[in-house]
Amino acid sequence: MSNLALCAAVVTGFIVLLRTQSPRVYDIVINHMTALWYKTVLERIPSGSRVLDIGIGTATALLTNAELLVDRDIMVRGVDFTKAYAEAASKNAERVFGAGERVKVVYGSVYDTVLLKELAEGKRRSTRLTPAKAKGGEFDAVYFSGSLA
Repeated sequence: MSNLALCAAVVTGFIVLLRTQSPRVYDIVINHMTALWYKTVLERIPSGSRVLDIGIGTATALLTNAELLVDRDIMVRGVDFTKAYAEAASKNAERVFGAGERVKVVYGSVYDTVLLKELAEGKRRSTRLTPAKAKGGEFDAVYFSGSLA
């Protein structure tokens, strides 16, 4: 096998790995750094806050701080434009919090103003995103870190 063919095979294998296992790769690479970011933010926002998490990823870093979310009564509505991440985040949140309203995630774009309004008002049609603490369809804080928009 030539060097070029070997290089092409390695790159192809890497791309296949990323496409099929991207949520796992994301967690391995990103989680350690962003879990601390979440903790820092969650400790500073007021108790009882409703947070919009833009680019929530797999929610693994957020859920590392699950005890803090409960202790401070913080509700999170997450959005991610990568379907595999949004699906993984939904499963992870349900695994940690059950079918409760603490963390809910949807697949979509932060530029979709209808989606954001529905998230704030708890009217998202395809999921169970009810407003845990309705405040006129608004969020108290928006978390956006480590995402490319």
